[in-house]
Amino acid sequence: MKKVLITGASGFLGYNLCHDLGEVYRIFTTHHKTKAPATAAGSIQWDMTGSFKPLDNWISANHIDVVIHCAALSKPGLCSADPQLAHIMNVDATRELGLIAAKHKITMIFVSTDLVYNSGAGPHKEDEADPYLLYSETKFDAEMKLFTVYPSSIVLRSGLMYGSYHGSSGSFLHENDKSLTRCEHIKLFIDQYRSPVWSRDIANAVHRIISMGLKSQIYNIGGSTRINRYDLGMMAADVFNWDQNKILPVPMDTITKDAAFLKDCSLDSARLEKETGWKATSLADSLKVVASEWATLQ
Repeated sequence: MKKVLITGASGFLGYNLCHDLGEVYRIFTTHHKTKAPATAAGSIQWDMTGSFKPLDNWISANHIDVVIHCAALSKPGLCSADPQLAHIMNVDATRELGLIAAKHKITMIFVSTDLVYNSGAGPHKEDEADPYLLYSETKFDAEMKLFTVYPSSIVLRSGLMYGSYHGSSGSFLHENDKSLTRCEHIKLFIDQYRSPVWSRDIANAVHRIISMGLKSQIYNIGGSTRINRYDLGMMAADVFNWDQNKILPVPMDTITKDAAFLKDCSLDSARLEKETGWKATSLADSLKVVASEWATLQ
């Protein structure tokens, strides 16, 4: 059984990957302040702004076969507020981790973002990246630095994610659910289009990439439905029994000055589908599974 290291395992995607990949791999994790899932075979506390030597030694000692790098400063607002920290955590840390992976000749999979696409109509292909936000610039720069130090790496540019487990941060579904449970109104964009993707489908793609030994590629990974945030919220409301009257449709430019650059981040995942046989679960079906599992976990 291969040993897989998931960085940022206490975050939303990392936490879900620990659960979804745990049956086929022996999972190891890094965490910062919040402890990783108890299912991990081993975990190390890792400060992305500090020394990488302890992590390097730990990877070697545990004979890690695969690194899935999810850890990041992922809130765009926090990145804009502290550009230096964003660069250290998102760019420098990815480069350093790539050097470690290259040194040990292990598979490296880096999770990037659909926000690297900011211009033109989607669904976007992988060669259409044009980052605008500081956050998306750091993720794109990280991709390029990673390929420089370890050309065999894989980059997954993920769409808007959702899943069953919250982790320390949760997904947009968790945020909406918390607000609506408190009887608060939420404002959702009518003019931003994304390709929402189930975390379990991401795990499926990761498993295929590892099993097939794929290298040196960038893949978009998004769901099959291109949808705006308001319609997505209304669709989720039907499944999670939210009060639809509390969901308010708003144009992006009433909320953010960056609206013109973020209106269509939808993804064309044809490359991933063609090269791995991966196929996204329908949005309707996956939301129903998530709702069912939420009810079981509560």
